[in-house]
Amino acid sequence: MKGSSSPDEAASKIAITLKRYIYKMMEGLIMATKICPFCKERIKAGAIVCRYCHRELPTDSDSPVEGINPMWLLAGAIGLFLGGIATLGWALLKERRLWQEVVEDWKGDEL
Repeated sequence: MKGSSSPDEAASKIAITLKRYIYKMMEGLIMATKICPFCKERIKAGAIVCRYCHRELPTDSDSPVEGINPMWLLAGAIGLFLGGIATLGWALLKERRLWQEVVEDWKGDEL
């Protein structure tokens, strides 16, 4: 059948699509910027005219280029992952305690 696919193929297609989406999203976050020397607003690094004060920017490349350091993005992702693991571990321990109480109640009913 032409239209049918296995769950593994569907999951693979979804993963590839998600990966492309995340890549494009991250590409937008890491865009290089600089500060306008006149109005002090953040603008794109390749700008010729400031979008806020509409003044022509100097052509010298002495102005510092700023962007998001990829290490900070990695640190944030690791922090989110570890926070998720900690939350799941805490929830598991809480549920385990509840299960133990239920099992003890169940064993007490057998006597």
